[in-house]
Amino acid sequence: MRVLFCFLILGFIQAKSFATSGPEKRILYITINEAGRVMVGADTIDINDIPIELKNRLFKSSLGNRQYSKISISSQGENVSITLLDQLRNKVHEGQDLALNAICLEKFKTRYDDLDIKKKEKLKKQFPILFQTVYF
Repeated sequence: MRVLFCFLILGFIQAKSFATSGPEKRILYITINEAGRVMVGADTIDINDIPIELKNRLFKSSLGNRQYSKISISSQGENVSITLLDQLRNKVHEGQDLALNAICLEKFKTRYDDLDIKKKEKLKKQFPILFQTVYF
């Protein structure tokens, strides 16, 4: 009887902590090494292909229930140049813009710049990752 009671208590505690932990954060990890190779998750991608890859990933995640919550850029090794990191940040920003416009075309049949303020604010709340500017 005590064992059953202990299992019930443990199950209740586990269920309670799961319910209060909130939704799972899904982070899109991007890593660049000293040679300029970029890894997006487990995939190695040329730095010039980053905008299209991000557009595809962010657009697909916007259609589902498990959206990315943020983008994280990191360097692998100590000799990654600031210029290379800046180039990567610019490519990531370009990918965010492509994804934002793809979502706007899908939802509203128009580009983001042509939307009214209310729709823009709604998109910022619904897809904050598309407006992220700090990646570390």
